[in-house]
Amino acid sequence: IDTGDPLRDAVLRATLRQVGTRGYEAATVESIVAEASCSQTVLFHRYATKGEAFLDATRRMFGAATALNFSFQHRMAKAHSPGVAEAIMLREYMRPGREVERVIGLEQYRLAWHDPVMHEALQAEQRPVQDALLQAHADLPPGESRALLHAELAMGMGPVLLSQLVPEAWALPYDVVTVPLIDRAGVSEPHV
Repeated sequence: IDTGDPLRDAVLRATLRQVGTRGYEAATVESIVAEASCSQTVLFHRYATKGEAFLDATRRMFGAATALNFSFQHRMAKAHSPGVAEAIMLREYMRPGREVERVIGLEQYRLAWHDPVMHEALQAEQRPVQDALLQAHADLPPGESRALLHAELAMGMGPVLLSQLVPEAWALPYDVVTVPLIDRAGVSEPHV
């Protein structure tokens, strides 16, 4: 996060870390300003509430992350295949040490269910990616392309939840996605 205001940047980074390690409700203004090494006055001069600080921080973080992830996945799909790209993204997102990022994402979605401002921010952030996915499936009938989009979005949330609930999921054999199960003649190959 680089807003050009070092104090704002410190508050936003501290907000994300506190929410990512404690959860939204347990991340207090006091814990945020302590981590940011500033006063509550600094936070409240820039944001009216902790919620506004979290909203701004998640917009900045996930806006950039969504674009980077989409670009990376697109490059991997072009270089290898869509299945390989999806496996790489799933595995990287589930990687140990990314718990804070996953909790931030879960908290953002959870809050968006109840907070119209957070909901709209999340929708605005994801709209370009959704449009790009719909464009990638432009050859399908509109109903099918929308259904595929929703399935892709739902599958994208699965690893977030799985890796939080079952950290050992990192060790799953993702090569089952990247290794062809059918040879060129159409004969099934066993995969061990």
